[in-house]
Amino acid sequence: MWKGIPLGYITVVSGTPQRVSATSVFCHAILVQQVVGNIKPIFVLDQAAGSYTTGVGVCAAIPAPSYDAAGEAVVLPHASGSITVVQNALDLKNFWVDGMNSGDKVMVSYLQL
Repeated sequence: MWKGIPLGYITVVSGTPQRVSATSVFCHAILVQQVVGNIKPIFVLDQAAGSYTTGVGVCAAIPAPSYDAAGEAVVLPHASGSITVVQNALDLKNFWVDGMNSGDKVMVSYLQL
């Protein structure tokens, strides 16, 4: 079970990567989730100059949520990553998120050991 520390929502500005954390936060794992209402893919990047159009710096591509005929979310896709051999080796300030639709949001949480 994921018992992470939530960072909250980050709003996408398409084509302008948003840094996950402005300061160093060392963690064991990171989880990035799509949010209900999103309509396009979200991308996790490892550099500010990353681009989902060229693929440069893209660590993960998270598809848009799936909705049923009534408009209810059926699947909220996510991506997670960790370094299992060293505790708290990831720094959140080294991750950015971007997406194809300005205004979509991502929920980010992390795990510290």
